[in-house]
Amino acid sequence: MHTQNSINLTFLNLKGFDTSTLIGLNAALHWLKTAEADCLMHGEGTGDPFDIMVGEMRRPMLIASVAKWERIYIEEGKEGLYIERRGRK
Repeated sequence: MHTQNSINLTFLNLKGFDTSTLIGLNAALHWLKTAEADCLMHGEGTGDPFDIMVGEMRRPMLIASVAKWERIYIEEGKEGLYIERRGRK
């Protein structure tokens, strides 16, 4: 089952960011903070008002996810990103 975490990782990987390294996570975080909102939907900005609105709603969630992955990477290493964290043992 795909989680929001894996969906966000896939989205950033498709954008060309290496989410398995700290440098890649830092680059993704910078891009998320500075990219046009509609680029956070499909890829290239369309200028569509709906895409801009949804992209702005999505931005804080993506930033929070990357910040969490960064913390996990620093504390647990690369392997920590692959641990199931939905309350299952």
